[in-house]
Amino acid sequence: MNTMRIEQLTFTRFIAAISIVIYHYGLNVFPFNISFIEQLFSHANLAVSYFFVLSGFVLTIVYGDKNKINFASFIRNRFARIFPLYLLGIILSIFFGIVRLDLNIEDLILNLLFLQNWIPDKFYAINYPAWSLCAEFFFYLSFPLLFNYLYSKYKLSYLLLIVLFFMIVSVLFFNLFPTDYFRYLPILHLSQFMLGNIGGLIFLEYNKKTSSSFNLILISVVLFLLIIHPFFSLEYENGMIAIFFTFFIYKLSENSGIISGIFKNKSLVYLGEISFGVYILQAPVWLWSRIIFKNIYKITGIMELSYVSIFWINITFLMFFASFCYKYIEIPFKNKINGFKFVTKPLNFQKIHK
Repeated sequence: MNTMRIEQLTFTRFIAAISIVIYHYGLNVFPFNISFIEQLFSHANLAVSYFFVLSGFVLTIVYGDKNKINFASFIRNRFARIFPLYLLGIILSIFFGIVRLDLNIEDLILNLLFLQNWIPDKFYAINYPAWSLCAEFFFYLSFPLLFNYLYSKYKLSYLLLIVLFFMIVSVLFFNLFPTDYFRYLPILHLSQFMLGNIGGLIFLEYNKKTSSSFNLILISVVLFLLIIHPFFSLEYENGMIAIFFTFFIYKLSENSGIISGIFKNKSLVYLGEISFGVYILQAPVWLWSRIIFKNIYKITGIMELSYVSIFWINITFLMFFASFCYKYIEIPFKNKINGFKFVTKPLNFQKIHK
């Protein structure tokens, strides 16, 4: 496996994750309620698209030196990476349904199998940020097939045209049929992941590792303007904005200037490492805090805390909780799952067709 690690990308995962938390819970909290800052964070749902592109880019970098990807081993590795905290988020979210005896077993099964987005009106069931993990798991299932039977057989220019065509079709579909079901359907997000794949392939082929910080700053400014401009009320989070995210990721990856130097700081890299916990545990933390603070007020009669105070308490706890889970749940269970040994062989499609 390719051991290349582009550490300056890791911190951007935290920026995306915490932006989504602010989008969900902090738009009315200072300083995020200041006009131009609120305008930016009110579009932080675009960060999910960033996750999809970044995931595609990084996986291609990691597996780029392979001739073929073993499907079973790859899925085991990805499952080990996401499932421990994904399951914890489900467990923390269903607790109150169990107590109230109104837990929906169908919702639980769909979430455990990463299938909730494929069923109408189920994409937000149980732990609503997990909808993106349902899409991500579909990308994982697709990646070995894409890598083995598409990326390894065609030129980059041809692959880029295929992905851009697929992306344009997806964006048109979103805007022509703007229903919630299609908004969250994993296959209509696949082009964003694939664009990240193509960006990774181009990086492996052509990167200079000397890109100036000016190019990176320019792309960042363009992204900022695109996000806050009223024209982008269209469904660009489901498509075209991914092109600019790919440029940003590519330029940051080959950057060797002051920006990448800052992003490689150990503390910032660590924040990136715990970012999955920040993202997937945000809803359970807010759910539990609402119940806890409500009961504290009932029992003690102390003045009820303002939402601003609760927001900053929750953000602080979420960070510490994500750090705790990263050390004691995410890493140990990932190592344990990856420690299972089994022998697998790549599928022989020619033999199957015979």
